[in-house]
Amino acid sequence: MLYSACFLNENEKNFILTSNYNKKGKPEPIKIFDLNGEKIGEINDSNDSTLIIKIYYDEILSKNYIVTGNLNCIKSYNYNSNKLYHKYYDKGNKYMHFDIIIKDINKKIKLIECCEDGNIRIWNFHSGIILNKIKVSEILTSLSLWNDNHIFIGANGKIFLLELKNEIVIKVLLGHNHCCTIKKIIHPHYGECIISQNAKNSIIKMWINNR
Repeated sequence: MLYSACFLNENEKNFILTSNYNKKGKPEPIKIFDLNGEKIGEINDSNDSTLIIKIYYDEILSKNYIVTGNLNCIKSYNYNSNKLYHKYYDKGNKYMHFDIIIKDINKKIKLIECCEDGNIRIWNFHSGIILNKIKVSEILTSLSLWNDNHIFIGANGKIFLLELKNEIVIKVLLGHNHCCTIKKIIHPHYGECIISQNAKNSIIKMWINNR
């Protein structure tokens, strides 16, 4: 079952990559398509069901990396070789990882991910070493980068604002009864806003930045 997709540009050519979720635990490779819909490749490293797939382009190394959120871990792949780059695994974690942000923070490339167990985990992207684990809530479902130093976190009935410099939660917004997904938008009148959608009843709310 197709669950997530992302867009990639490599050598001035465009591709679509898809992640696939299989409840029966059968192998579901990452699939690579051209824009005509023709499948041109697969990555078969794992049997994991993959809920999210993203692309990270390292400007210093001039390389594209595929990053996936799976059951119990995050994985990254070197796009050019289609080989596993790192497995970001916190021992004992058996939960689904729902969202990922990769960002240069203090001249270090960090992978920030949210998990079904309520933790934010921060990794060194290029070494695969975990740097911090922050307990936030019961279930964390999505991430949205607000600016260079803040990330909003969608959770079970709440939205949290994480300060990246000190890696602490500095604000909590209440607004949904169930898990919600979030996204930053630019509103033509209100400017920068966060929209959140209730996963159960599809109610959408907009949060206005009042600074």
